[in-house]
Amino acid sequence: MLTPRFELKQDDEFVYITVFISNVRFSAAAIEMVVNDEVFVFSLPPYYLRLRFPKPLVETEDATSQFVPKEECIKIRIPKLNKGEFFPDLDIGAKLLARLNEPTTDSKQTKQMPLIEEVDSSSSDRITAQHYSSMEQEAMQYDWEIPQTLQTPLTDLKQSVSYGFNNQYSDYLTVSLANGNDLNELSDPDHLQPDDRIMERLIRENIKFDMEYYANDYINVKYLQEEGDQGLISALKFVSPFNKLFNDSSSKNDIVIEFNKDENDQMIGLPKKSYLVDDSRPLYYTILCVLYAYSYELRSFAGETTIESVWTIVLLDDLCAWILRDDGCNDLVLRNLAHALRKEVENLSKKDIVFEKIIQDDEPHTEDGDEEKDSFSFLNLLDVEELADEAYISNTSHN
Repeated sequence: MLTPRFELKQDDEFVYITVFISNVRFSAAAIEMVVNDEVFVFSLPPYYLRLRFPKPLVETEDATSQFVPKEECIKIRIPKLNKGEFFPDLDIGAKLLARLNEPTTDSKQTKQMPLIEEVDSSSSDRITAQHYSSMEQEAMQYDWEIPQTLQTPLTDLKQSVSYGFNNQYSDYLTVSLANGNDLNELSDPDHLQPDDRIMERLIRENIKFDMEYYANDYINVKYLQEEGDQGLISALKFVSPFNKLFNDSSSKNDIVIEFNKDENDQMIGLPKKSYLVDDSRPLYYTILCVLYAYSYELRSFAGETTIESVWTIVLLDDLCAWILRDDGCNDLVLRNLAHALRKEVENLSKKDIVFEKIIQDDEPHTEDGDEEKDSFSFLNLLDVEELADEAYISNTSHN
């Protein structure tokens, strides 16, 4: 049996249930609807829906149902037993679809069984009996009610996808794809779903990762400090001006950040926009990845930037390279191991001001200290924005 999609509304007297029955030949004789206190059951093969409400319903002459062909749905109205009673949690589908005595959250861990287990013939019947006994106990526990799972809607593989900051862009990269796609590494950025983008990213990173290259950097740092790769050694010894300012200050509250005239003009030129953000966590991770990539670029060239700095930052940031909303720092580490010139991620990241001083959420900060950390982060982001503008102007002039 299939669990149909449904919608719920309520007022003081009734609960309104809309059941969607797509691609089914409607037959009024085949419909069954039962109201039993808090439980409502709807059946129209191959659809079956059982809803357990928080308050009781009653089946009277005021109960109605209507088939709407254009919307492919059945609209049902059922009276409340107690008029004026409010039904909470009608928007929580898992609670409404749950069986009797079934928890709505994963309160117990599933016991892990071995993939292959050797048993003798004498114990085979006993194991079979235990299996059926456990099934019977589960059925009795849930009053012989079958589990219900809403079907995940199929997605059009060629439909447009949203990406970028706060997922507010779409159909922007078709022209870039026709010109060789020098903006990211995706094969079809305007149509690949997020799961497909992740899979393509993992495949590319696994191909790109060089075990011998990583082992060489590791050995140079750990055992060959004098005669090893001097570029890597100098990168590890480099102290950024931001880190130096923190270390030289006797107190975090004594640090003063001043913006010069060019930086003030740059901030004035930034667009004034406000966003309705559903989930801010991926946006913070994206900013963190940009700051890390910028810090890595500064460390690699002793505080200087090059004509390829923007390319490096883009390559190390999932939002730019794969149009993915970052959900953690593990992906950033993988990208560093696969693509970055210096692969000593642990030592590089621990020495960067971004990870040690600017963005530390595991210790209390004063209000002034937090403000200075925001200023440090903003200074870095202003530099990245200026680099991106210069790269855009350079590419435009060459084209």
